Amino acid sequence: MVTSSPTTNAFFRNAHDVVFHNPTIVDSSSHVKIKVNEIREKPGLRDLLNHSMRDAFHDSSGRWPPPRCHYGTRQDIITGIVDWGHGLSEHPEFLLWMHGPFGVGKSAIAQSCAEELAAQNHLGASLFFSRPNKRNDPNRIFTSIAYQIATKCPEICDILDRAILNDPSLLTASLPVQFEELLVKPIHQIKPDQAGIEGWVIVVDGLDECSRRTDKSRMTNLDKSSGPDGFNAQLEFIKIIATSIRDKTTPFRWFITSRPEPHIEHRMESPFVSSILYSLDLPLSPKDDHDILTFFVKELNKISEQHGLSATWHSEADVAVLVKLTAGLWVYAATVARFIGSPMSLGPVSQLRLVLSLGRDSESGESKPTNPLTQLDLFYHLIMQQVPSSIVSTVQKILLLNWVYGAPEVDKVLELANVFELSEEEFRVACGFLRSVLRLDDSDKAPIKFYHSSFMEFMEDWNRSKEFCIYKSCLAELRQEVLGRINRVHSQIKGKGDFKILLIVVAFFDLSSTFPEGLSVNITAPLPFSHADNILLVYHSLIQSLIRLCDSAQCTITPSFAASLQKFPFPLIGCVLKDSPFGEIVLNWYMCKRNLPQSLADKIIRSSRNPLYYFRRPSYARFDRPILLGNGKHKLVCWQSDLDYVLLVQVQIITILSLKLCRLLYQDAPAQSSPSSRRLPPLSPSAFPFPLSIPDAPFLSPFYTFLLLLATHISHSASPLQRNRVRICHPTDRSPNI
Repeated sequence: MVTSSPTTNAFFRNAHDVVFHNPTIVDSSSHVKIKVNEIREKPGLRDLLNHSMRDAFHDSSGRWPPPRCHYGTRQDIITGIVDWGHGLSEHPEFLLWMHGPFGVGKSAIAQSCAEELAAQNHLGASLFFSRPNKRNDPNRIFTSIAYQIATKCPEICDILDRAILNDPSLLTASLPVQFEELLVKPIHQIKPDQAGIEGWVIVVDGLDECSRRTDKSRMTNLDKSSGPDGFNAQLEFIKIIATSIRDKTTPFRWFITSRPEPHIEHRMESPFVSSILYSLDLPLSPKDDHDILTFFVKELNKISEQHGLSATWHSEADVAVLVKLTAGLWVYAATVARFIGSPMSLGPVSQLRLVLSLGRDSESGESKPTNPLTQLDLFYHLIMQQVPSSIVSTVQKILLLNWVYGAPEVDKVLELANVFELSEEEFRVACGFLRSVLRLDDSDKAPIKFYHSSFMEFMEDWNRSKEFCIYKSCLAELRQEVLGRINRVHSQIKGKGDFKILLIVVAFFDLSSTFPEGLSVNITAPLPFSHADNILLVYHSLIQSLIRLCDSAQCTITPSFAASLQKFPFPLIGCVLKDSPFGEIVLNWYMCKRNLPQSLADKIIRSSRNPLYYFRRPSYARFDRPILLGNGKHKLVCWQSDLDYVLLVQVQIITILSLKLCRLLYQDAPAQSSPSSRRLPPLSPSAFPFPLSIPDAPFLSPFYTFLLLLATHISHSASPLQRNRVRICHPTDRSPNI
C-alpha cells in the first residue's frame, strides 16, 4: 500500500519505469482507502471530491494539528454528546445545537466528539468551518457531506457516481437541490438500516463562519443576493436540516456548533425548529478552571521536556495566575501555551514572565477588565509588541493582504512575498513572530493558517487593537505601495512613445495580440514558471492585491487615493493579462463603489447605457449593461459575471472608426511644408501591430460601408507608411492586408 501525503511533493521525482498493480492510496483528507481503479471507474465521485471542502474534514491535513480537548478535560460534555449520538441520552431530538461565546472551546469539543464517533464507526461526515482560513463556502456544504458518506457506504457511492455523471450541474446547484439529489434520493434507493448508516452523526462546527462574504454590514441587503451567502446560507441550512428531520427523509443526527448569533438563535428558537432541538449552552464558567489547570500543567511539562528545563522553572502560583488570566477562555489558554513555547523568543522562562506580568498589571489596578475580551486583548497586544519595531509595519500589512487576498494561483507565500518585494525567507521570518496565533502549512497553496478567528477579529477592530489595527494608516500605506509598484510596470509602457494611442485603441478595439514584450518586475521570491509567466504572475498578484484592497469590507478609500484611481489606466490590466495562464481578476464593483468617496464614486465606477457596448456582450455576462471603470482614455468596459462582480478582462465594443477617433489619434500632428495641404504624420511601427476587426453581424453593413469610405479617405491623405499601418478586416475576409 502506498500512502500519499500532501507534504510529499516529490514522491515520484526522477522515477523511471514505475509500475503499480492495483495499488491502494490513502486520501489524506478523509483517511478513506480508495483503490486507483475505483477512482478511474467512478469519475463522478472524483468530481464530487473536487467540489468539496477537503480541508474542513475533521481528519484533514489542512487542519493538522486540530484543536482538541486534552485527555481528561471536558469529559462530561464529550461523553454526553457521544451518548446522544448513539441515542443513549435523555434527549431524543435528532438536532443538537451547542452554542457559546467565542473561545470557550466549541471546536475542540466538536473535534474530540468527531474522533470518538469515527473510532466507533458512527460518524457520517464532519465539517469545520473557518472564516480566516477560507473554509467557509456555503455552496460546498452538502457536496462535502455527500462525499464523506459515499466513501463509507458503497451503495450510495455507486448511486452518486451515476447521478453526477448524468447531471454534473448538481455540483453547483442550489442548497435545497443538492440536499435532495445528493442525500435524500440516494438514501431512498437503499435501506439505511441494512447499509449501516442509520443514526450516523453529521458534525458541523462553526456554522456562523459559513459565508463567502466577510462584510457583516452587507448582510442587511441580502435581498439583493442571488446566491447562498451570509446569513441566508446559514438560515437555509438550518431550515433544510429541520425539514429533513421532521419529514424523516434522512436517517442522520445533526450536531451543529456556533456562536449565539441573533439570526441563528432566532431560527433555533422558532416553533418549527425548537420542537426537534436539543440546545446545549456552553457558557464561560468557573467550572472549567480545573480543566484549564490540567491543560496548563501538561503543556508546561511538555515545554520543559522540549527545552530541557528543570522542574522549578515555574511554580504552582504561576499556573494559578495563568488560569486566572484565561477567565474561562480556552482560546486564551491555548494561545498562551503556544506563546510560552515559541522558538522565536528568548526562551520559555522569559515568555512566561511576560504573560505573568499581565496578571500583575491587573492586580495593581493598571488594567481593570470588565469582560474576558479585555484580558485576551491585552495578551494579543503583548504578542504584537514582541514583533521587532523595524518589521511590525510589514507584519501588519502581511496580515491585511493575506486577509483580503483570496485564493492564490500557485502559493500564497510566494505570491505575497513578491508583492511585498520580500524573499521567501524574509516573509517566513516575519510570520514566525506570530507563531502563537498562526502557522505556515507548506502542504497547502494558502499556507497561512490561524489557530482561532479571534486574533484577526482583534486586528480588524481599531477600538481593541489600537495602533496594531490592520486598517486605518496600515491600509493607506499598503494601497499606496501596491499602486506604486503597478505604476512602475506601467511606466515602462508609457516610455514606449505610443501610450496615448494605445490607451485609445484598447478602449475601442479588439486586440488580437498580447501586450508588448519587454516588461520587467522585481521577482524576489522564486516562482516555478518561465520568466515571462513569472512576470505575469507577479503583475497578476499586484493587480489582485490592489483590487482586494479596494473592494473588501472596511477598506474605505480616501479622497486622495480615489484621485489616483481616476488617473489609473484600467485598460492596461486586461491588455497585459489577456492571454495570461492565470485566473481572471474579479472586482466586487458594488463594494468598491461603496468604499469610494461619494463625490468621486460615479467618476470611477458606473454602469453604461451606451447601446454600442451591447453588440460585444460576452457569453458570461448576466446583464445587458456593462460596468465602466475609469474615464476617457483610462476607461475599461467590464461585464458582470455575478450580481456584484465584474471580470477585468479586455472585452471591447464594435470597431467603429469615426472622424472623432481619427482626430484623437492624430491630435498632435505637426504642420507640413504646405499649410494648405496639411497631411497626417506617419505612425510609429508599434502603433497598430494588429488588425482591427469588425464583429460578424449582417445589420452592420451600412457601418462597414462608412468604414471603408473613411479608410479610403485616410489612405489617400496619408503617407505610404501610414497606409500600411491602418488595417481593417471584414468579417468575411480576415486577411490583414486589405
